[in-house]
Amino acid sequence: MTKYETHVVENLERGRAIAAFVAELLARNVAPGIVFVRRQRHATVLSAALAELGVPAPIATSMTPRVERARLAAGMRAGNGPRVVVAGPVWSTGINIPGLSWVLLTGSGSAPVGLNQTSGRATRAAVGKDSFTVYDLCDVGLPTGSEFLEEHTRRRQERHEQAGFVREDPVELLAEVQRSAPSRDGSHYGNEVDVRVPWASWTVYAFFAFLIFVALAQFTRC
Repeated sequence: MTKYETHVVENLERGRAIAAFVAELLARNVAPGIVFVRRQRHATVLSAALAELGVPAPIATSMTPRVERARLAAGMRAGNGPRVVVAGPVWSTGINIPGLSWVLLTGSGSAPVGLNQTSGRATRAAVGKDSFTVYDLCDVGLPTGSEFLEEHTRRRQERHEQAGFVREDPVELLAEVQRSAPSRDGSHYGNEVDVRVPWASWTVYAFFAFLIFVALAQFTRC
């Protein structure tokens, strides 16, 4: 597998942490929303993780028949469709769902055009809507070999701020992960769990944090 597949797509702990966060939003009736991914397989993983929590999360990717994608979008517009959809890049343009409360970016990457397009899905104006939220999953403190994810995080944060988003305090999403890791003195390997400390020498920790960006009444972007 590639590094991206290992650390993002097939990272089940990451996927479950995302699912738990989305389930909490829906429990507070913060809906509807779109969870954006970049790969079909990633959509499948996240949809399954949400299903484990009792949250129906249909998939809308290029592999989804066009008529089904249109049905999902129409239902969300009308308020009688799914409360959350896991969507690929095919939904980053041409989708008009004014009532969206939020979008969640989970696929990493930092290309400015794609970032603007996915974030822009929530900017459509609707009656009674005066703000929207972009949740951006920022991977920090991961093991050696995944530094590219932290660099993507840094670039996305810069681009969010350049676009005029107002950054709120991060929402920490800490995944309980147990990995085989060397002891601090390097003398032996053992299982250590301490997800509240980022990656440090000799110990592998997993730390996932959502950084929240909120734009108020900025519905001119698309």
